Amino acid sequence: MADIDGFTDLLDYPMYVVTTVADGERSGCLVGFASQCSLDPLRFAVWLSKANHTYPLAERASFLAVHLLGRHQGDLAALFGGETGDQIDKFAEVRWSPGPGDVPVLADALAWFVGRIEQRMEWGDHVGFLLSPVESDAVAPASTGLPLRLSDVRDVTPGHPPDGASGGQTPAACRRFDSAEQVWSVYGGYAPCTPRKDYAVPAQRKNIFVIGLDEANLPTLESVPESDTYRFHPLLSIGELQEGEVSVADLMGRAREILDAHEGSIDAIVGYWDFPVSTLVPMLGREYGTRTTSLESVVKCEHKYWSRLEQQKVIDEYPAFGRVDLHSEDPQPPDGVNFPMWLKPALAYSSELAYGVSDMAEFRTAVDKIREGIDRVGRPFNSVLELLELPPEMAGVGGTVCLAEEAMTGIQVAVEGYVCDGEVTVYGVLDSINYPGSPCFLRHQYPSTLPPPVIQKLHEVSERTMRQIGMESATFSIEYFYDPKTGDVSLLEINPRHSQSHAELFDYVDGAPNHHRMISLALGNDPALASRQGPYRMAAKWYYRWFGEGTVHQVPTPDELAAIEREIPGVRIDVVPAEGRSSPPCPSRTATATRSPTSSPGRTTRRDCEPSSTSASRPWASLLTKPLRAAVTSTRPDENPEQEGARHRYAARRQASP
Repeated sequence: MADIDGFTDLLDYPMYVVTTVADGERSGCLVGFASQCSLDPLRFAVWLSKANHTYPLAERASFLAVHLLGRHQGDLAALFGGETGDQIDKFAEVRWSPGPGDVPVLADALAWFVGRIEQRMEWGDHVGFLLSPVESDAVAPASTGLPLRLSDVRDVTPGHPPDGASGGQTPAACRRFDSAEQVWSVYGGYAPCTPRKDYAVPAQRKNIFVIGLDEANLPTLESVPESDTYRFHPLLSIGELQEGEVSVADLMGRAREILDAHEGSIDAIVGYWDFPVSTLVPMLGREYGTRTTSLESVVKCEHKYWSRLEQQKVIDEYPAFGRVDLHSEDPQPPDGVNFPMWLKPALAYSSELAYGVSDMAEFRTAVDKIREGIDRVGRPFNSVLELLELPPEMAGVGGTVCLAEEAMTGIQVAVEGYVCDGEVTVYGVLDSINYPGSPCFLRHQYPSTLPPPVIQKLHEVSERTMRQIGMESATFSIEYFYDPKTGDVSLLEINPRHSQSHAELFDYVDGAPNHHRMISLALGNDPALASRQGPYRMAAKWYYRWFGEGTVHQVPTPDELAAIEREIPGVRIDVVPAEGRSSPPCPSRTATATRSPTSSPGRTTRRDCEPSSTSASRPWASLLTKPLRAAVTSTRPDENPEQEGARHRYAARRQASP
């Protein structure tokens, strides 16, 4: 007989629960060998293993009921596939009602039909039952999710014991077979297994859909632990998600088209960008039965005003804040919020339309700018708010609201963590160091060098805050300011996702990118990971910037960059500008935000430069390095780019490893 393992290993059958009754005795089992086999007359075939408890009853029965389960109904699959009717009454554990011929019909199935047995035929170790449907129903709308498939139940151990063996769960060691045919006989009809030689069940890759999957993050996604068991699929492009004023309804429609066209399981839907990605994850997760946090918990982070309202219920580490009435003829700062302060929309991409102001003149200029652009993100967000039951304090607030906050000072730090089974876990704290005399980032470094008592306080504040937010099965990143003079910490903002920009830093130090936690949580796996298992004790991401106007006349060649990376192990350089690119004129502090736009997602951080900067700054390169002191040499702001040439500015010097 020909070996067809290579063929069957690629199959991912839908799984069914088949039930029947004979002489007053009920039985049911999980089945993979089943298919419609005729249109006229309508016929459906089911093949049952001779070893199943259900088979002898089906031989005496007149009807079989065939049920489709959803991907979220693994408990039902485990009951009918991992337990045996020889020992327990499976129907005592589920809701059911008698159908035609008193056959038990499961109340919670996505869809079902009862068929009259027209013919039986023995085909090897399985017997085929030809069914003529007599009654059917779809008890849940299609939006409930996709049907359960073989790859969803690969961890279910067949419940019926081998012939002559004692009852109970078949031990995990029995998941070994002589051939692919035997593997599929077990998973097709859930026959018992007998351990013989070391032939393992072929692992089905988990299909993970990444909203906004980009080239920069794909390598780090593919380097997470167990990545060989994952298959990453792009779901919507960065352009679709961030260009112009997005429509959440249109994005959902396009995403559904992609997911519905996918032939196979949909095991996880994830994303590491802000709105609209952050909100699409739970919205799609609810429809397709994937594991996510609630939409409300995401909105409580993304809507900066609502987020502050939640923070003030459980912590004191936040600045004075309030709403600014953009519809007033003479907008005023909120009571109790003093200059200097920040004005920003409650919703925005990155730090768009955020302004640092120090007096009323700057305040009014910033208000005018925010009025002009607030609808681009705020208006689409209103459609998300409409899906939630808002608390009284959020009634009438909407997405186009402006927030004022007193300015915070000190060292900026980021706290990364996750929530799993209600427990908040912080797995890393990073420092963000500015250029001297500038609010623009010089580098991010991990792990933080702040004193242990400060780190502990950041942990405690983050844990209280995220419990209040109500997040579950998701990652987060909270930004703070720490003032070394006073010892105070102040929460800047909560991001309902981890920072993709820090992925490689965690990989260098902890031995795995922080994407690992996102994926594990989405798949229902343990996200815990031992820290400090990477090759380096510290890692940093540096931004080499040009302050002021200028035109790029020369950039390092790929060979030059490769030579630096070979010379200093652990260093990687990403060059942002291209020859001929001009840096824009120095903007006014109050007229234009000067946070540097990212040239491509994953290359620079979302908060590259604070808007209160009085000079233009553009990241000319980001450099990822293992030792903190291994860096690109700095360029003085007064250097002439035409005289120096870019290649000198990217010369790196070797430093001793820590």
